[in-house]
Amino acid sequence: MFLRQVWLWNFRNYKEIALSFGARITVLQAKNSQGKTNLLEAIYYLSSLSSPRCSRPQEMIRHGTPGFSIKGRVEDRLSQRELAIYLGEDARTLWIGGKKISHPGRYWGKLPTVMFSPDDLSLVGGADELRRRFLDRCAALEDRGHLEELAQLRKVLAQRNRALRSGDKRQLRPWDEQLSCLWEKIYRSRTKIVDKMNRDLPSLLDSLGSEKEAMVRYQPILAEKVAFPPPDLVECLGRSWHQEMRTGFSLYGPHRDEILMELNGYDARRFSSRGEKRLLSLSLRLFELLHLEQVGGESPVILLDDLFSELDEERRGKVASTLLAGGQAMVTCTDLGVVQALLPGAEVFRIQEGRAERIGTGPIELIPGSGRAAQREER
Repeated sequence: MFLRQVWLWNFRNYKEIALSFGARITVLQAKNSQGKTNLLEAIYYLSSLSSPRCSRPQEMIRHGTPGFSIKGRVEDRLSQRELAIYLGEDARTLWIGGKKISHPGRYWGKLPTVMFSPDDLSLVGGADELRRRFLDRCAALEDRGHLEELAQLRKVLAQRNRALRSGDKRQLRPWDEQLSCLWEKIYRSRTKIVDKMNRDLPSLLDSLGSEKEAMVRYQPILAEKVAFPPPDLVECLGRSWHQEMRTGFSLYGPHRDEILMELNGYDARRFSSRGEKRLLSLSLRLFELLHLEQVGGESPVILLDDLFSELDEERRGKVASTLLAGGQAMVTCTDLGVVQALLPGAEVFRIQEGRAERIGTGPIELIPGSGRAAQREER
């Protein structure tokens, strides 16, 4: 997979910018607050229709404008296509190849990306919602039906919460039946990813120089201490009505399930150092990268946001080796010298106040059918 060109209009601090990429590895260098991370965020949004930095996409609209546009020209081994997005205060419009797309599920995944950033520490140390989102992203890459189930879940929870606040128990039973059905489907999809993570994470952590053993545990949250799914899940939900009516919202369901990360049997969120959390979060992103390659058959575009500054010299070298062995990568940094030493010959853009200037390029060029699979074939 290769992103050849990207255009932004009224996105964050960019009024208008167009960039073309010729090398397999691109470095975006800038001082802080100049817009280098905003550019990666735009590419990620073009890919996944979500932001790694905010939950409300309207926050990305440039101040004083009605909306933003992002367009990209993408190549894979078989074809070229243009992807485009317009997002205003009230609506979002998607295009593929100039044709309007009515359903986001048809758009999602046309430009696979994986983004590494210092904020990934929250995957280990932050709220369960972030880990649920990570599992859901990985599950949806394998089964687009998972996106439909999540969309249905949001609708069911909205209606069930309304019924809880009304206090009318007659309305709750039908929503409990729908919630229980969706819960079991989402649970199966998520646990499939958890099982795969538990197979792959040990070797990924080892490749980063960690000697710790990692384990991911998925814990559905029920009012009763029983194994999931219980044979009477609908009845279990019914026995929680009184408690939920006091709060006015659904306390039990896949939207509340916990995902526990362990290192050597201990809760990594509570008992690991910052460095251990960093390596574990990095291994999670490497898992996502490998999962995307296996599911899609293409190397995703890697977006690396100022991560080298967070790593010691040994880990920098290991991450650089991954980039050099893979497909297209875009790397932001403040210190160009450190990154150029690790990625010699990368194409370099300097970002300043929402503008970009190409200041160098070198021999790291696109390999036709680039990616690990293509490189293995060449050998």
